[in-house]
Amino acid sequence: MVEGLEVSEVHFSDLENLRTIGSEYYSQEFVENIEIVKDSPYLKVSLSDASKINTDGDHGKTKYVDNGVLYLLSESVQPGYIDVTRGTRFISEETHHGLKRSLLKPGDVVAT
Repeated sequence: MVEGLEVSEVHFSDLENLRTIGSEYYSQEFVENIEIVKDSPYLKVSLSDASKINTDGDHGKTKYVDNGVLYLLSESVQPGYIDVTRGTRFISEETHHGLKRSLLKPGDVVAT
């Protein structure tokens, strides 16, 4: 084996996404953590069953403006907090009203 490289064997049926295979998701550490969760005695439910709303943000060509409603990018989401000094833009009120599912409220969980 080449020094510094690692290999993970993953069954095709265990792939999360059949369109892309991101190697960062199948590193040995990640695969081991998934096995720990699968083998745990705790109740496991899907994210959609454990929450009221799931959204993965806006996939359109968001038009940013100089001033308006604060719009967070994934770079803003840090472990345990949201850093509004990085990865933020502004959107118009009109765009904001079209993205109501993306409006953050106290108690929301944000993950990237």
